[in-house]
Amino acid sequence: MENTIGIRKKIWRKLGVDEPWLAVGAMCVGPSGPNTPEKLTTSLSEQTIEYLPRLLPTTQPENDVLVNVDVYFMSNQSNYFGPKTVVVTGIPVTLTATSSWVWKFSDGTVINTTNPGGKYPDGQIRHNFKTKGLQTISVTTTWNASWKTNSKESIPVPG
Repeated sequence: MENTIGIRKKIWRKLGVDEPWLAVGAMCVGPSGPNTPEKLTTSLSEQTIEYLPRLLPTTQPENDVLVNVDVYFMSNQSNYFGPKTVVVTGIPVTLTATSSWVWKFSDGTVINTTNPGGKYPDGQIRHNFKTKGLQTISVTTTWNASWKTNSKESIPVPG
């Protein structure tokens, strides 16, 4: 059964004890049993994070920045991922995702953006510090992922 996506099974339904059996459709049953939308969504949510690029932020310059001079920030992530086809619960699924970032600086400045940042002179995420000393910067990436199977409808990945 390795590398199989399942066996097509006919679905039968009986409306009453004395009623005939009716063929109402078909479904694919994988090695771990019937796939349900809930089972697929849960598995995909758990696996999605493994496929997305890691956040590895850097700055330019890296050290010893000057007061009142722009520092350039980079997430080192793409703002788009996919399409990537993976097999989840025995079903081929195409995953795509877009990213956004929130940069927070110790002076209270917050930058919400869909731009991953870049180096001088073109980088769009930059900040200058008005005082000398140790500064705290944090960045959070949010991925909005969706998936689709052989149907053409994209479904958001929860979480």
